[in-house]
Amino acid sequence: QPDPLLRKTLEAHALSQLASLDTDSDLTSKVRHSIQQQLMHGITRQDMVAEDLGMTSRTLQRKLGQEGVSYQKLLDEVRQKMAEDYLRNSELAIPDIALRLGYSETTSFHRKFKAVTGKTPGEFRQSEKPGR
Repeated sequence: QPDPLLRKTLEAHALSQLASLDTDSDLTSKVRHSIQQQLMHGITRQDMVAEDLGMTSRTLQRKLGQEGVSYQKLLDEVRQKMAEDYLRNSELAIPDIALRLGYSETTSFHRKFKAVTGKTPGEFRQSEKPGR
């Protein structure tokens, strides 16, 4: 039987998710994409992202500031999303994931990841395994 309360809840959730997607400006999306592309090569630098988008590093900072975000915030978000994806969908060792995401030290990766999720990368990987 259809559940009208569940439907309302799911619709409200879907609308809030769509609204959060709409808050990303075109520039924010491009910066996220550029960061992700760089991280796939194991590097990320603000000047390289700016160059990729055809502007100076200072102009990029200023434009992001006008939108209420910073390069560092976007970098942290992309790294976190990629870290969770690697932990869920790959068998890569945690130090390898840290290196791929541009962390110079595995401990830095551990600390940042735990601050966001409340779990270490290893605990997160265990909790995300199917059947748990």
